[in-house]
Amino acid sequence: MAISIKNSGNAVNRNRLKRIVRETFRVNRESLEANDYVVLTRSGISALDNPSIAKALLTHWQTINKKCEN
Repeated sequence: MAISIKNSGNAVNRNRLKRIVRETFRVNRESLEANDYVVLTRSGISALDNPSIAKALLTHWQTINKKCEN
C-alpha cells in the first residue's frame, strides 16, 4: 500500500492512514467483491480524526459494494 506524501504529510500521518484503510478493509472484506481496490487520498486528509476517516471509508466501501452488485 502506498500513500502519497504530498497529500498526507509526514511518515506518522501516512502510517496512520494506512492503518485506518487496512482496518476498515479488514472489517468489510466479507461484504466486498473479490477485486483489487485503489484508495486515493486528497489533501487535508491528515487533518481529520480517525473516526471521521473510518466513517468516510465505510461509506465508500458500501458505495463500491452496491455498484459491484449491479
